Amino acid sequence: MRIFRFVLLMLCAFALVACGTAQDRAAKYLARAKTSYEAEDYVKAEIDLKNTLQIDPNNVEAHYLFAQVSEKEQNWPNMFGHLRAVVDLDPTHKDARLKLLEDFQTKWVNDWLPNFVLCALPARNMLQGDIGGYDKSAGTWYGYSSWTKPARWFYVDK
Repeated sequence: MRIFRFVLLMLCAFALVACGTAQDRAAKYLARAKTSYEAEDYVKAEIDLKNTLQIDPNNVEAHYLFAQVSEKEQNWPNMFGHLRAVVDLDPTHKDARLKLLEDFQTKWVNDWLPNFVLCALPARNMLQGDIGGYDKSAGTWYGYSSWTKPARWFYVDK
């Protein structure tokens, strides 16, 4: 009976040592994900990154690599979610902050700005220029009105 207990205890100890810590397993998955990403095998990289984040959800490097993989797969919502997670976990992560800013600016210029230009109201109404040697423009900032105010005066050479 003592031998059985000793063997059972040794098997349990061996099993605990063989498994390693959670940090070691997360590091192993992250290393495999990096090699898969460099080999452009994004599906394997995504699986290894999911395993890494399941073990350690606060791993900044895994979130950033997952954002890069999502960008290559053109999975934009997933990319933005992981970039935001990187910035939330590490506010000083420059690459993630720059990527978020670049994507926001691209979205602004391509999608939102044309809508603002198409819906813009007239900024001011103009009066006839070159009045008595001066160019006078008058208007309001909020559209057309009979209560126009002079906006600028400058001399026009003849």
